[in-house]
Amino acid sequence: MLKGSAKKYLRLLTYLSGFFLTVHMAFPSYFASQFLGQYLSNRQVGFVYIVASLITILFIIYTPRIIRRIGLVKTVVLLTIADLVAILPLPFIKDPSWAISFFTAYYALGLVVRYALDIYLEKISDDRTEGGIRGIFLTFVNIAWLVSPFLAGQLISDRGYSIIFLIAGLQLLPLLAIAIFGLKESDTHRNVPTPKIRAGLYKLWKGATARDRNIFNILATDFLLNFFYAVMVIYMALYLTETIGLSKVGIGVAFTIMLLPFVLFELPLGQIADHWLGEKEILIAGFIIMSLATIAVPFITTKTIWVWALILFLTRTGAAAVEIMKETYLFKKITGDDTDILAISRNMQPVTYIIGPLLVSLFLSFFDFKYVFLALGIIVLSGVYFSLRIRDTK
Repeated sequence: MLKGSAKKYLRLLTYLSGFFLTVHMAFPSYFASQFLGQYLSNRQVGFVYIVASLITILFIIYTPRIIRRIGLVKTVVLLTIADLVAILPLPFIKDPSWAISFFTAYYALGLVVRYALDIYLEKISDDRTEGGIRGIFLTFVNIAWLVSPFLAGQLISDRGYSIIFLIAGLQLLPLLAIAIFGLKESDTHRNVPTPKIRAGLYKLWKGATARDRNIFNILATDFLLNFFYAVMVIYMALYLTETIGLSKVGIGVAFTIMLLPFVLFELPLGQIADHWLGEKEILIAGFIIMSLATIAVPFITTKTIWVWALILFLTRTGAAAVEIMKETYLFKKITGDDTDILAISRNMQPVTYIIGPLLVSLFLSFFDFKYVFLALGIIVLSGVYFSLRIRDTK
């Protein structure tokens, strides 16, 4: 059994692992649709994410089996090496089919490494300070998101897409070193049951207990937040480039400012939820801010970078509040043995990356591109309903 001081040290290493993994994922993220757009149409880009997301779901389902066989830390190492193999060829490949194939593998494996790190952090966490722990972890993650778009935008303008995948791949080396030489585990870390997603969903939907009903509603907010991210990440850069006419450097600046709320607000909000308010009120406020700011997007036509930076900043102010509250609430309600619930939560991203592109492709058959964001804002507003139905942990 790991002692308290050992757990604190391992949490710090997990935070650092999350930082390097996020730089690895975030550096190409907001320009990935444009990278794929060199070979595919806007609608086809969405289908690449759909295929990658289906693969991710399968990986997440089978990851606990690997953990039971070889251990949690070795699983992180194995998945990280596989991710490294997937991304390192991308800077050098010119053939479209191979580029798309390696991108798909890189995208899926990065999400599965994050899932494994989530399980590890849950194993070494304390429910009484879960909000603070998750807040610190997300702060490390969000600092990585913050620095990535600006640097990526500058580098793409100067050197093309190859450099961002090369830099993203190199970020896995310190993560690999931490996993091999730093992370430790006890025998209990192998006790990760295979998630029964279908049974878990049915149980939560049925809502026989107050705990099940609360978890169902917080997972509904999780779904809406990830749906928001899916549409924004895939389509916002394309919209700003093709419809508004912003440069890649300008988009990088706007996206960097956009991501500031995750660094500025999540940690203090997590501590507020732990000690004073609880999660419900902050969740509701977050959904309202995120929704109204998103609804405003199609009505802005200026090319002024700071106007776009402000409106995108507001969308992420709401999203940051929702993200830390749903993470805090969920991890206060589950234990390391609730792999079915954790798998449902971590599958929200790949599931919404399937649903989002499908719905947007259908939507674009009838409506102009800009109204995607009007519809998105209206959908996100439904998060208020689910937030009202949860019972605060305070």
